[in-house]
Amino acid sequence: MPFEDWSILAENEIIAIFSFTFILSLGLVFFTIPLTINFCYKYQILDHPNSPRKNHKNSIPHLGGFNIFLGLFVPFTCIAPTFSLSTFKYIFLSMFFLLVIGLWDDIRALNPWVKLLWQLFVALIIVFFSETYITNLFGLFGFDDLSTEASYLFSIFLILTIINGINLLDGINALSASLSTMLGCFFFF
Repeated sequence: MPFEDWSILAENEIIAIFSFTFILSLGLVFFTIPLTINFCYKYQILDHPNSPRKNHKNSIPHLGGFNIFLGLFVPFTCIAPTFSLSTFKYIFLSMFFLLVIGLWDDIRALNPWVKLLWQLFVALIIVFFSETYITNLFGLFGFDDLSTEASYLFSIFLILTIINGINLLDGINALSASLSTMLGCFFFF
């Protein structure tokens, strides 16, 4: 159902679209997780409790990022206004790169510097190609408008911080998913 702009829609249409998107996303994740779990057990793509940092007692499947990617990508492409696709194609390209890095890291542990280099590449795509960056801090830490260079640097730093923050939370089962859900609800409201 592509359309040109959100402004042409009535409030009840927007609510219906968001409801459809939420249900589609939830359904995709709910129905693909068992398939991913079975795949991981079949091919032994498991996280074994072989480190003191890991809290789980049994081996648990990897590759959950694939389900999250599907839950974001498919619903968005169904409801995105056509004008936004030129910007969001770079964000989804970045998400795809993060998915590939995450899957690769799940299957074979990657060197942290290699992961950081790929994350920096992703941040550069988001900031420079999709032109998504923070231009104003609205008085936070005594800063308001940021210069172009400071805006780019701060945005890249923030993207790297969020990616690694969520990645570090992933050591405890469901912690990163639940915290990300809470933050998403906060930003939604």
